[in-house]
Amino acid sequence: MSQEGPHSTLNEEEFYDAVETGLDKMEEEVEFRHRLKQQQGAFTMMAPDSRRSEKEHPLWESVSTRVHLANLARQHCILNLN
Repeated sequence: MSQEGPHSTLNEEEFYDAVETGLDKMEEEVEFRHRLKQQQGAFTMMAPDSRRSEKEHPLWESVSTRVHLANLARQHCILNLN
């Protein structure tokens, strides 16, 4: 396990590589969030009649049932803990 701080075993080049990698990851996350916001904006700009109601989706009933059962199970666990 490497030590952090002034007594670190990282040499200067490894340190700056690690910093650069961290900054690259942060930049990628910012770009990803920006793309998501653009996609969400494009979806909300669509005419309401061109969007399918979630209840019309072929998997709606299955997902709805599973979510309901998961909520019941969670409530049951919470009640048993008290």
